[in-house]
Amino acid sequence: MSGSIVGTMEIRVHGDGPAKLAFRLGGVFLILGAAGMLLQALRLSVPDLLNIAGFSFGRLQPAALGAITFGWAVLGSLGAAYYAVPRLVGPLRLGPLANVSVLSVAVGTVLGIVSVLLFETAPGFQLEFPLFADALIIAGLVLAAGVIVETSRDRRAYISVWFFAAAFTFGALGLGLSNLPLDGLGHALTLRVGQAAMWTLILGSAVGTLYFLIPRGTGNALYSAKLSAISFWTLFGVFGWIGPALMTYGPAPAWLDTIGALFAIATIVPVASVLANLGLTLQGRWGDITSSSVLTLAVASLASLALLSVHVIGLGVRSASAVVQYTPWVEAGPVLVTLGVATFAFLGLRVEGAGDRPVSWFIRGLIGGVMGLVLVLWINGLATGLTWLAGPNSQDFTNAGSGFSNTTVLQVGFDVARWLLWIPVVGGVLYAWVTWTRWNEELVEESADA
Repeated sequence: MSGSIVGTMEIRVHGDGPAKLAFRLGGVFLILGAAGMLLQALRLSVPDLLNIAGFSFGRLQPAALGAITFGWAVLGSLGAAYYAVPRLVGPLRLGPLANVSVLSVAVGTVLGIVSVLLFETAPGFQLEFPLFADALIIAGLVLAAGVIVETSRDRRAYISVWFFAAAFTFGALGLGLSNLPLDGLGHALTLRVGQAAMWTLILGSAVGTLYFLIPRGTGNALYSAKLSAISFWTLFGVFGWIGPALMTYGPAPAWLDTIGALFAIATIVPVASVLANLGLTLQGRWGDITSSSVLTLAVASLASLALLSVHVIGLGVRSASAVVQYTPWVEAGPVLVTLGVATFAFLGLRVEGAGDRPVSWFIRGLIGGVMGLVLVLWINGLATGLTWLAGPNSQDFTNAGSGFSNTTVLQVGFDVARWLLWIPVVGGVLYAWVTWTRWNEELVEESADA
């Protein structure tokens, strides 16, 4: 890839086959995953609900999370790339391989979900698919990176293309690393590095989508090429290495916790550069945010990115992690990455392609549900962590028997709030899938600012 990372060009796009395939398949996984998470949330209030073989809490939770992470967020990343890149640099080269990459990730996800539900899982939060399923996903990511690089070769390169190509490469390497046959601390660390790499894949694709989407939605040129480059290098140089921050107070030595804390705090840099660059690109259009679905979703995605930095700092800094680590706070991370940053950006891309429209109640419900869910998980995590800390520091709480059961009473309200908030999320997800299925244009002429 060569040339400027910003600019305008007139191109003609012949079909969106790979993008359609990725979004439609990803939409199915998103519906299944969101429905599974809703069921899990309901089980916190009704433990025996559908408690049958293959749908136990310990199996359905990783299966639903895998469906959202790999089946939706990764496939959505491919769909976003295959939609945006042709509109920036020209028709996809190696087009058939683009379809193969989508199918490879989809098949790997199906095999992983079936294995988790019925057979065996691999250890690792958000990375519980067996090796053969991960191998297919890695192959799909490698093919996708090859398609993007080949398509942009000898053509003018845009910052969005940089993000997509790097995201798929980084994700493939990180997922491969998480499958290394190590024991003990090495295994725990590679799993967390793999989780961080998957987050970076999804975040990189979503930010690349926003760099494509916001200039088009506003009609403004991207504010700063320098800020674009800073955000690119710092996002992959920081978020890609927050693995130790995700395992603070785990089996790692104290010096590794310190490194994790430094990278957690450093997430402020890529987030601030993205927010500044795209926020200034929105100059003159802030008043349109509440009336434009595209801009509403784009700003919601940026807000989720900012909240993710707060989330990671809470886990990485030891004084904060002493309270929130191993509590529901941890669960807010995947929600912010997959349902927040990624889903809002990718849905905004599809709405833009179909012609911007007023903000529907489904979109409002989706945004409100995701943000509300994150807030509930955070407050629940803080309350739980502070309650646990109170045990050894006072005589008011005990760590066993009826005294401990009294400390769990506060969970009841949070459990109800969880499944209530998942309802509008599922509704918004269904709306998104219907939007992605109504994709009929085969030939589109675009004028793209990036």
